[in-house]
Order: sequence, then C-alpha cells, then structure tokens
Amino acid sequence: MKKAIILLCLFILFAFDAHGQWYVNKYEVTDIDYLTQQQLEESIKDTRGKLYTSLACIGIGGVVVLIERLVPYKLEDDDNVTLAEDLLGEEAMHKIIIAGGLGVSIAGTVASIAFLGRLVTIRSVLNRNFPVPGSLCLSPSLIMDRTSHNLCPGVTLTLNF
Repeated sequence: MKKAIILLCLFILFAFDAHGQWYVNKYEVTDIDYLTQQQLEESIKDTRGKLYTSLACIGIGGVVVLIERLVPYKLEDDDNVTLAEDLLGEEAMHKIIIAGGLGVSIAGTVASIAFLGRLVTIRSVLNRNFPVPGSLCLSPSLIMDRTSHNLCPGVTLTLNF
C-alpha cells in the first residue's frame, strides 16, 4: 500500500507540471516572440531540468514495474497490513502496483514529449530572434514574378554578421 501511495504522489506531482503556453503564466506575455534573450535562456534551463525530471519519472515507473514483476507483493512480508490490503488481497495489490508504475511511466512519457517540444520551440525562437554572428539561415520562400504574378518556390540564404 505504501508503494501505491508513493506512486500516486509522484504521478500527481509530475502531471501538473506539464502545461501549455507556459510563457503566459511565467512571463505574462501573449506571444513567445516577446521574450528577451535572457528569459529564453532561463526558459531553456528550466525546461531542460523538467525534461530530465520527466525522464527520471519514466525510469522510476519502469523500475517499480520491474521490481514488482521480479519480487511480487506478498501480504506475509508486511507486518503492518492495512484494511485495504487485507480486503484487496495479494493479486489485486500486485495489479494495482503494476498499474501505478505504468501510470507513472506514461505520465513521464507525456511530460517528456511536451518538454521536448517546448525545448525545440524555445531554441528556434532564440535562433530566429537573436541570431549568432557568423551563422547562416537557409529557409524556404516564395518568389513572385511581377509581370505574370506567378509564384515560384525558392530558397533564402541569410548570413548574420
């Protein structure tokens, strides 16, 4: 039962941390392009830390499932059996602990995907708004012919110095 409570607490802790449009709550701006370079760099550090935490959450859930599969839950091993453990029995507690471990791993996976997407977005905004001197930017563009008003695909090459 103690394992199930700890798993539930970990799940709740990490589930509330991954939310969309984080810059609205943290920096009170409506668009990510309004952030300064320092705010973007701080956001990269925060997001990277949260990404590592969510990856650790995946690992913890996997370890709990692995341990429960290798060493199944037994009521005889526990001196302080609670009423819930006594009512549910060994097999149900075994299934609950595995489901809790899988739930924590799934929550960590979802949070990792969200934080990885956020990290890519922050880096692209940082590179677009504050380019590094000496960098090249190669991007697709449309070129319009002035006489016939036809659009042709093209490529724009920008050198920042």
